[in-house]
Amino acid sequence: MQITPASLNFLFTQFHKDFDLGLANRTIFWPQLAERLPSTTESNTYAWLAEIPGFREWIGPRVFHNLASRAYSIVNKDWEDGFTVSRNKIEDDQFGIYSRHAELLGDAAKALWDNLVFDCLQAGSTTTAFDGQFFFDTDHPINLDDDSAGTYANLFTAKPITPTNLAFLSNKMLAFKGESGRSLEIYPDLLVVPPSLALDAATAMAPVVASNNAAIPNPLLAGIAGGRPMKVLVIPRLENEPTVYYLLSTTRLKPIILQVRKEPDFITRRDESLDNVFYRKEYEFGSDARGAAGYGLPFTAIRAVTV
Repeated sequence: MQITPASLNFLFTQFHKDFDLGLANRTIFWPQLAERLPSTTESNTYAWLAEIPGFREWIGPRVFHNLASRAYSIVNKDWEDGFTVSRNKIEDDQFGIYSRHAELLGDAAKALWDNLVFDCLQAGSTTTAFDGQFFFDTDHPINLDDDSAGTYANLFTAKPITPTNLAFLSNKMLAFKGESGRSLEIYPDLLVVPPSLALDAATAMAPVVASNNAAIPNPLLAGIAGGRPMKVLVIPRLENEPTVYYLLSTTRLKPIILQVRKEPDFITRRDESLDNVFYRKEYEFGSDARGAAGYGLPFTAIRAVTV
């Protein structure tokens, strides 16, 4: 190919189409467990209620929930990826393989938010949330201002995936209470597992289960205590922790926050006077984005280990 402004424009336009194709073809999972929130600055600070508000009989003055003391900040981070194409390859018509690179760059760009959300989920047992505890912990305070209210746990061990254990964990979530002592009415509806636990999850979620030597309809599929039926989500990237799974509530609130400052885009550096072209005979293609993932309310999620 003779290198001219027109031929370069044609080539780079094609790469951009390949990038968009990669974006379009990538399957994502984060919307099932994360709430996307926009960001217009370096970081966002979220004010959380310690419990989901509910109506009360109006006796005396109104009662207002205080959000100011429940602050949690998420700082946006910069993310990038890219590749180069030699000018010689273009001159020799050997640039076709780079269309695939552009498509894979688009695939990686679409996967970014998935990566942030699931990395955040896995880091929950070592990263603090709005109440100052690790997001997954054994002693979350029910009332940040009153230790006598007690604690609750959303981290459990020695719980293989069985109908009995899933019912146990579901009941734990249903039992979570707010500062007023009233049930938070959190219904588990999503079981997130690595591939190593997919068969166990499928078995536990069979249409019928054994109980006292009799087959009964699986209450997990019917919806625990009137909640939505539970679904199973198998995530390959969680296989680095093959014995860990998550029970989540996603109906009213989602446990993870995806904070997006800037969506991935496609950019090029192709001017002949730029150092990358003038000195190295390379055209540069890349994508960058800004954003971060953080935690919502701990009582919307449970982490469990099979051993």
